Amino acid sequence: MTNTLRATLKWASSGGWLGETRVQWERYPDDNAVRTAYLWVLAPLVHREGTSFQVGYSVAAQGADESRFVLNQPSQQVPPGDPAYVLDGHYSPYYTPSALLVQSVIAATSVRLSQTVNIRLNGAYGVVAHEDAPFFSVASGAAQPTVERGFVRRRFTPREMRLTVGVDLSPGLRLIANGQTGATAYYHYTTAGAQLSYRIAAAAHRRLARH
Repeated sequence: MTNTLRATLKWASSGGWLGETRVQWERYPDDNAVRTAYLWVLAPLVHREGTSFQVGYSVAAQGADESRFVLNQPSQQVPPGDPAYVLDGHYSPYYTPSALLVQSVIAATSVRLSQTVNIRLNGAYGVVAHEDAPFFSVASGAAQPTVERGFVRRRFTPREMRLTVGVDLSPGLRLIANGQTGATAYYHYTTAGAQLSYRIAAAAHRRLARH
């Protein structure tokens, strides 16, 4: 079982300032630990009823006590040092970042198109991002060549954009559709989804307000 401890602080002002910071510690069943910390702040450029536009900055850091980067093929028919020996690897059974640091410019805008429809767009673009990426190499100095794990500083450009549309279909009934696209150090992704929610209390309140 994975044990997680976290502390989160959120703040918001009536003037449109938003912020959040978190520190987190995760202990895995193999006694390895992953530590995470982040901070982001958004400042209002436009803040009025029905419309807002905020820009800000975020910083995130993450690291593991021990790496779980392993060979794709730990048992091979040829010995290390042979041209056919495969040194490709992967994280197993979970991702273990090393000296991961990401600093991003962030922005958010929200527009209420009508009394029942609102749109929100969030984005982030990494201006500083790097990690110590693991790799395998063959140490040939000994009598028998062995496989060693090393690390190299790798820079990348993470980015993310998310669009959310909310529509009030009736008192208490709300449809939320969203789409998200972005990139990390390892992959690009695009997702989309929708959810329908019904709030009994909100529906009852609106019915009473009509009478």
